[in-house]
Amino acid sequence: MKKIVLFLCWGLAAQVVFAQNYYREGVYTDGYDLKAGDITFEVRSNGLDIILDNVTNELLNKPIVRLDGKPLTLEEYEALEEGELDIPSVQTAFRETFTESEYRALQAGKDYMSLYMNISPEGRMTEVVFFIAGTPRTRAVPPEKYALLEKNLKTYLRYRVSDDEKRLQFFRLDVPIAFRSLGLYEKDALTVSSGGQPVPDSELH
Repeated sequence: MKKIVLFLCWGLAAQVVFAQNYYREGVYTDGYDLKAGDITFEVRSNGLDIILDNVTNELLNKPIVRLDGKPLTLEEYEALEEGELDIPSVQTAFRETFTESEYRALQAGKDYMSLYMNISPEGRMTEVVFFIAGTPRTRAVPPEKYALLEKNLKTYLRYRVSDDEKRLQFFRLDVPIAFRSLGLYEKDALTVSSGGQPVPDSELH
């Protein structure tokens, strides 16, 4: 009986948290702007996902180049030795953005998003485009939350850059995020998700 009561209360909490819809229903109209605090997103759709793209993003649409400005071919880029994303730093950015009740609702709904990110040679995220599953729950997340997530990713995300990547002006990562496995509020989330402790800044360069 106790489990049923808790389940019903949790269902009510999820409805309260995700009661609104901040995005257009049905077929999304491409190219309209949505202001979220001091960030303005261009909102697009690929037919499945809501795409939020900060209007100040510049490098995500430019070719990858070496430090001397020489462009890489696709074959050269695909052959690069890859570095390592510090998973606990991503978890921190999400934990600093979503309350536990917001996260649990997204987790229960098996929601997901993808982060298409620009990474500097120092291993920091400088730009991001959000590809968000167009579900009732994700549509109900205020755009200010995604703006905060962008800021927190820029603050907390760490990436251990490979020697090949250090020779580039910037490079890109496409990171799928499944809320059901992100483990934000589990006691052993950092150990389980990363196999170890967060990577120190000194090891990221």
